[in-house]
Amino acid sequence: MKDAETKHRFIALRGEEKSLRTIARELGVGRETARRWDHKFKEQIEDRKVLELEELREEYLLTEKTRIERLGGQLLRIKDQLDESDFSDIEAPKLLDMELKLDAALSKGDSRLEHKTPGDENEAPEVSFKNSPEYKKFLSKLMQLLERYPEARDAVSSGLLEEGASSKAAGKDGNGRHHKH
Repeated sequence: MKDAETKHRFIALRGEEKSLRTIARELGVGRETARRWDHKFKEQIEDRKVLELEELREEYLLTEKTRIERLGGQLLRIKDQLDESDFSDIEAPKLLDMELKLDAALSKGDSRLEHKTPGDENEAPEVSFKNSPEYKKFLSKLMQLLERYPEARDAVSSGLLEEGASSKAAGKDGNGRHHKH
C-alpha cells in the first residue's frame, strides 16, 4: 500500500493535468495503480484542477489590473497634454493619422472591461468610447482644425460616416463587436 504522501502528490500532479504515464513514472507506481487512483480520487483531482485554474485566474487578473493601471496613468497624462494643446502645430495629415489610429485601436474592443464576481457569470455592460464625451470632443476639435484643409476634413468625415454605416450594416456596435438581432 502506497503512503498518503504519494497519493496526495498523485492528486496534485493529476490536477496539473499531467498524463497518467508521466505521473506513474515520476512517483514510481505502476500504470494500473495510476488508473485506479485516477478513478478513486476523481473528485479530489477535479477540485485540484479548479484550484489550479483559480490560481491562474488570480495571477492573470493581477497582471491585467497592473496593465490597466499603467495604461490608465499614461492615458491621463496624454489627456492632460491634449487638453493644454490646441493642435495648431500639427499638420492635418498627422492629425488624420492620429485619429485613424485611435479609432482603429478602439474598434479592436480594447475599451471594454469585464468584471465578474465569484458565482456571477453576467458580464459588465459594454462601454463604447465612440459615444463618450471625450471622443466627441476630440472629433469636434479635429474637425475645427481641419477647417483650413477642406479635402482632409471631407476625407475624415466621409471615412467616419462609411465606418459607421458599415458597422451598422454588419450588426456591430461602435467598437466593432457584433450584436445579435
